Amino acid sequence: MLGIGHLLGDFYFQNEKMSKYKEEKYKGVILHSLEYCIAVILAFLPIFRSEVFWAVIWTVERFIMLLFLSKGQYAAIGFILTAKSIARYDKITKDEKFAEYYLLGTLVSTLCVVICSKVII
Repeated sequence: MLGIGHLLGDFYFQNEKMSKYKEEKYKGVILHSLEYCIAVILAFLPIFRSEVFWAVIWTVERFIMLLFLSKGQYAAIGFILTAKSIARYDKITKDEKFAEYYLLGTLVSTLCVVICSKVII
């Protein structure tokens, strides 16, 4: 699993621009480390079968949003949020209180990711 994560992080997610950025600035190293961590977590996802799994999903979702922000892929962030809403559609439509909680939580966590991206990048 670590090997798969390593291959994804070093060869699939890292492009030429990231490689040069990593050589020039320490922020590039931090961003590459973040990409690498995401790749390793994604490689280990099939193993998780408990409540820890959902905490990992939440964390991976934020890391992926941070990765897309760093690469300027704003439409992909919209795709993540849309997919998340589609997955929760039944619960959102049936429970108004949950819908408000879901919307507020999503907006706050997205704001946190945007702020973190401005600090890191």
